[in-house]
Amino acid sequence: RFGYPVNDNAELVRRLRNTPKSEFVNLQQGWTDIAIPRGFRPFDFVPTAEPVNSPEPTFLTERPIDILKAGTFNHVPFIIGYNDAESLFMIHEHRIDSTVWNEFSRNPQFFVPHYWNIPQNTPAATAVSQAFRNLYWQDRPLGPDIMLEWTKFHTDQQFTYACDKSARLTAQHNTAPTYYYKFSFDGALNLVKRVTLLSDWPGAMHADELPYLWSMTNFAVSPILPSNPAVTVRNRMVRMWTNFAITGNPTPNSDNVLQNVSWAPFTTQNMAFMEINESLLPGTNPNSERLDTWYRLE
Repeated sequence: RFGYPVNDNAELVRRLRNTPKSEFVNLQQGWTDIAIPRGFRPFDFVPTAEPVNSPEPTFLTERPIDILKAGTFNHVPFIIGYNDAESLFMIHEHRIDSTVWNEFSRNPQFFVPHYWNIPQNTPAATAVSQAFRNLYWQDRPLGPDIMLEWTKFHTDQQFTYACDKSARLTAQHNTAPTYYYKFSFDGALNLVKRVTLLSDWPGAMHADELPYLWSMTNFAVSPILPSNPAVTVRNRMVRMWTNFAITGNPTPNSDNVLQNVSWAPFTTQNMAFMEINESLLPGTNPNSERLDTWYRLE
């Protein structure tokens, strides 16, 4: 897009390094510039494994998934989790592009995750596509009637599956504890949901947990009373994350603020996690009714 020569790597690098960052921002793709299936395609610019023989200092010489599988990462206490309705934002896709349903109906291979590298138009691809359509909306016709189920599939495809797999691989090798959570509280501080005009939909969408950890001064927030459940959830989130930063354990001791709950480390045997809602709810194997299908198909 810059019109720089692509046949001379050194010159291309020199020009890119001297290009003001504002020009990169101005030329980045907008939501409607991305071809369907949006949210199902790999991003163009992501962390990339560097050549081990690079003349420059290297930071990442292997694919992250290979590092996790080998256990060759820093073994330190690790906390990982997701929000229960991460991909609610995909609702807006249908408000700006009326062709999405028809494109997916005509191209069932769109439902096959690209990171599984399954060739298109093969029996394996057909089986995966059909399994997901059966699982999430019982193979009903695509349209507004399945919008909530549609966002659940997007949530699992974009966030939940990879997060869950990362937790499993980390816990399998990590000599330090791994803590796993699902944030599902839907309250007064779910500010991203408000800003994106999705408050009528259930759940916590992408980034909705952040105002429960940080003061989000770039959002207009109406004052809330101390008795509001959102204040309680915020106090618990801040307490657990502070505990984790200091001790490596989000619940190192009995604490009334945290309902005297103990957050058990996740292992591949116990599959323990903490659901963060109006109350703290210890559980096991989150979203197994959906993720079991993903692991069966991968």
